[in-house]
Amino acid sequence: MSTAELKIKISKSLDVMDANELKQAWIVLKEINSQKNRTSLVTNKKAVELQLANGIAQLDKGEGSNFKEFIDDMRNKYGR
Repeated sequence: MSTAELKIKISKSLDVMDANELKQAWIVLKEINSQKNRTSLVTNKKAVELQLANGIAQLDKGEGSNFKEFIDDMRNKYGR
């Protein structure tokens, strides 16, 4: 089935939905879209595992960072 045919079928389905069904459809579509945005995290899984292993090794050697400094850095970086 082509993209155009799928869009027509979806449009027809949306036309007959009540408000509650439309809200549920929107939630499903948002979830599908957010899964697309998460794929880059999956591809970097090995890099994250290596960084975690490195961090654990540093902690084992007593080279850890101050937690308050870490939180302050994260707040500055991400604005929270």
